[in-house]
Amino acid sequence: MNSKTPTPSSDTEPVHDSNQAASKDVLANDRLARRRLLLSTVTGSAVLLSTSPIKALAGTCATQQCSISGMKSANHSFKPGECEELCGGYSPGWWRQHWNQNDQEPSRPWPASPDTKVKQVLPYTHLPANLSLFELMGNPKYSKKDERHWICAWLNALAYPAGMGPAGYKFPYTADQVRAFYLGTGQYSSSVALDFFKTYMEGVPD
Repeated sequence: MNSKTPTPSSDTEPVHDSNQAASKDVLANDRLARRRLLLSTVTGSAVLLSTSPIKALAGTCATQQCSISGMKSANHSFKPGECEELCGGYSPGWWRQHWNQNDQEPSRPWPASPDTKVKQVLPYTHLPANLSLFELMGNPKYSKKDERHWICAWLNALAYPAGMGPAGYKFPYTADQVRAFYLGTGQYSSSVALDFFKTYMEGVPD
């Protein structure tokens, strides 16, 4: 969410290899600092500050980093012979699909019934008892609600094993695990999990 803009050099100045290497080191250190800030919040206030949602979750062939625990403990540098793994899911807007009061079904396939009531999935919600998942995701009046991000994560979790998720990406948690985080019975608190989903697991291009 924070970004830093390097000062550009003049087009007429010669560019030396040493300057390029130094510039790369600065950028690498900046990315590492943002990731360390994320890690420090996993057991704290969970304010995630990163500008690279998907790339920050690139893992290695040997160690999955596309998870809360992976982001907390894994070494985020790549070594010879290791490869990146892309993780993520669709955004709330992707599931929304231009909802209006006359729409009965989403224009894209869902991995769950869009008529399901939000309270069936998120029992602690204070939203209307008869509110459907489809209306929650589509009606702009609910665009600022955390429930929208929880349902987005839940739908992404259902979509991945059903082959309905974004091609080339995996979602690191099951639908039951997403609900466990919401209910406060998961390995990490609901606030940490929600920030993780909002910051890293949403927004894979269509």
